[in-house]
Amino acid sequence: MPSNPDSVLDPAAVAQAVGRFARALGAQACERLEATLFAHGAVARLFTLEDAVARAWPGEVAKELVWSREDLHGRPELRLRAFDAAGVLLAQESYPVSPLKPAGAPRG
Repeated sequence: MPSNPDSVLDPAAVAQAVGRFARALGAQACERLEATLFAHGAVARLFTLEDAVARAWPGEVAKELVWSREDLHGRPELRLRAFDAAGVLLAQESYPVSPLKPAGAPRG
């Protein structure tokens, strides 16, 4: 079942995923970061990702943000890849990111 196109990604879930990747990358000199968000919905989802990436890498790191509407089993996912100055892949990870529950939704 595809994700609800009207749901909004939880900014905390996106920030946590980006933070986990930044910690996993550690002190490696990242020159370029690719972040691909697989999620249906409004472009505001990409702004959530842009904010989290800018906070984790505030400097001169080149950032490529991609929003893919490809359905990955109906669950939003964030894929991150970091490269050095020579274009060598330093690290890559994928993280599930949760949407916010709509107001009035049953609590589980």
